[in-house]
Amino acid sequence: MDSPEDILYLKQFVKQHPDNQMGWYLLGKQYLLAGKEGKANYCFLQAGEVYDAFEHESHPLSEKQLQLLKEWGLRHKRKMLVRRTAALAVLLLFIAVLVPANGAIY
Repeated sequence: MDSPEDILYLKQFVKQHPDNQMGWYLLGKQYLLAGKEGKANYCFLQAGEVYDAFEHESHPLSEKQLQLLKEWGLRHKRKMLVRRTAALAVLLLFIAVLVPANGAIY
C-alpha cells in the first residue's frame, strides 16, 4: 500500500466507517509515508487505542489535541447554528414585510 490510490481507498473507507480505528491508523501511516504529518497526526488521533497498541506508546498530541478538536467542533456547530438562525430570521422578516405590501389579506 504505497500508492496514492491506497490513500484514496483508505479515505473512502474511513468515510464509510468513521468508528473503525484500524482504518484511521492505516490512513495515518499512508499520510506519514507521503510526508503529510499534519494529516497523519489527525488520523492517529482518531485511531486512539489502535495507535497505542501498534506504536507501543500514546500519541504525543492525543489528549490535549483531541480535546481542542472537540472544542473547535462545538464552536463551529454553534457558529453554524447562529448563522442559520439569523438567515431564517431575515427570511421571515422579509416575508412579513412583503405580505402586507402586496395587500394579501386572508
